[in-house]
Amino acid sequence: MTQDRAVHTRRRILSAASEEFAAAGFRGTSLARICERANLSTGALTFHFPSKQHLALAVVRLGHAVTEAAVDNAARRTAVPLTAVMNVTLALVRLLDEDPVVRAAARLAQEGPEAQQPWQSLWLPQLRCLVARAHCAGQLAEHTDPGDVLALAVHLVAGAECPGPGLAADDGQDLALRADRVWHLAAQGFAPAAPGPRTDPRPGP
Repeated sequence: MTQDRAVHTRRRILSAASEEFAAAGFRGTSLARICERANLSTGALTFHFPSKQHLALAVVRLGHAVTEAAVDNAARRTAVPLTAVMNVTLALVRLLDEDPVVRAAARLAQEGPEAQQPWQSLWLPQLRCLVARAHCAGQLAEHTDPGDVLALAVHLVAGAECPGPGLAADDGQDLALRADRVWHLAAQGFAPAAPGPRTDPRPGP
């Protein structure tokens, strides 16, 4: 029972810390605010994480694990490289829109107390490889530069990572649905034919 309580407490701390780090960054987040959000004492928090730096590193590791799992799952949902590019891009947008752990990890990679593995390094190499495979498979129009397709995917993810006020959907749609619409609009120019059935931007099973 004691071990179960400790695991539950640790999860509460990580959840509260993720919300705070995602919203305020490393410097703008205090242990006091995290304790308040988690409804825990400072002693309970520091029992699991002796400093804000230790807590930030734990959030980054968790966010990286969630990101890697989502990217792998999205890429495996299809054998068509160009569709996989779209799936991975929309999976990343959805993570940033819905999961504070991933938002916090992405922000802490830039603002954390020490050098971190860039969050983009978890997915950019795979996207680059998928775009190259799509090009080799003839899934891009003859005039299309594969680098431009990659840039589109990266910009969609970056827009979800740091959305400006003009990127919010006026019709109530979430960021993943808006990104899906942008992708298919652009695909009319870079795909040699209709890109096929629209991908489902929701997470896979």
